[in-house]
Amino acid sequence: MMQRNTKSPRNQHGIALIAVLWVVAIMSLITIGLVRSVRSEVKISSLDRQKVQAQAMGEAAIALAAQQWPVIQRENPTSAISNIQTQFEGYAISVRIQSLTGLINPNFAPLELLAKMFENTGGLSQGAAQEMALRVVQWRSEVGDSGVQRGVEVPEDLLQVPGFTYDLYARVASLLTTSVRSSNLDVNSSPPEVLAMLGLEPQSPGSNQARAQSPFLRFTATVEQGQTQFEVIRDMRVGSSPSRSGLYWHILNSQQHVAHPSL
Repeated sequence: MMQRNTKSPRNQHGIALIAVLWVVAIMSLITIGLVRSVRSEVKISSLDRQKVQAQAMGEAAIALAAQQWPVIQRENPTSAISNIQTQFEGYAISVRIQSLTGLINPNFAPLELLAKMFENTGGLSQGAAQEMALRVVQWRSEVGDSGVQRGVEVPEDLLQVPGFTYDLYARVASLLTTSVRSSNLDVNSSPPEVLAMLGLEPQSPGSNQARAQSPFLRFTATVEQGQTQFEVIRDMRVGSSPSRSGLYWHILNSQQHVAHPSL
């Protein structure tokens, strides 16, 4: 006996319509995903282009500031930090200059100073700051197969310390340097944040002679690109006579980061 087809043409049309709607919905989701992906790639490409431009402009501004440094030094012999405005390709770029001898070297900083830095500037609780300082001291003191202590080659190495997050590094990075291999901290050259950790008043009497004579300097250029603000940072040794390259400075360390990202 033959079975009758109980599905009416109307039911078949309804099923076909539902199938079409599902296909349209799936295609819409795929399209939305592709559009978002393209937008993200365009934004990343734009940011990469801005970073390259900011790097070039920042380096040019720092070179101009380094050339002006002898004049700045004579005009502001007692200032721990100097801020100047430079002009490059029609852009006004601010450059901050400070002595490296007044910054904290994580290779030599005592446990107490590291703890105060992590608490006051890093935003950690007192207990967490003490624990992190202890971890840094233990990590830098570990002896490798060569029989030499590990040490901190560049401040970014601290990210290898267990529990040391990038957020914490971003908060304290401006106070750190490994470009000057010295255990002495020149408080006459220290920024207010470091002086506060030591319980000292900014620009206490004493003279900034050590600071004025120090050739080790940090130049920080702030560059605006669109709605994004970049910082180009160079630790340099600035001399009074040119080197073989003809320049009056030698770059010790260079880095760049986004200070204020666009929304």
